[in-house]
Amino acid sequence: MNKILALIISYAFTYYTLIYEHAKSWNIDFNSLADSLITMSGLIFAIIGMWVSYSYPEAVQKLTQDNKDLEIIESVSRARRLESLIMTILISATILLTCLLAKAIIIPLASEIRLFEDIKPEIRSIGIGAAWFLVLIQSIAMLKIMSINLKFINQIYELIEKLELHRKVQPYKNSERIKRESQKKKDQSDNDED
Repeated sequence: MNKILALIISYAFTYYTLIYEHAKSWNIDFNSLADSLITMSGLIFAIIGMWVSYSYPEAVQKLTQDNKDLEIIESVSRARRLESLIMTILISATILLTCLLAKAIIIPLASEIRLFEDIKPEIRSIGIGAAWFLVLIQSIAMLKIMSINLKFINQIYELIEKLELHRKVQPYKNSERIKRESQKKKDQSDNDED
């Protein structure tokens, strides 16, 4: 929570001191930017949601069945990975909701209310700052997912190396185990057909 608050404060300070005055005259198409953010957030939301439900069914079960047991995750690394995925889902949902509210309510109201005519450049600058902040958050979420995938690929490479080393050290033991598992599956399928 402190990281998020620090990010918001540092972004607001940086934006106000460096960009605010210049952004008053910029012309940015908020609708196309919001559409892009909605598309990206929706894709990330859906893909990560499926990933969590497939990889961590016990976590989904805890959410749906109001289970008080916190022992659903076996290791700290799996818990941290799940936490990171859930945070990415929350970020994407927040961006989706913000963009939908902006497109459906905030932008149409702000353009119709005459009270804001005198401060229209300031409102435009604040809108640009808010839009860029959403882009920044979306980029961080995407980088987080890329980081998780890179760590996962690294773990797969380490496993492949261990398996290849094990096969070189004990080539016959591994092949015998594979033959036994293959025969066991064949026996099970024969029993299922009967």
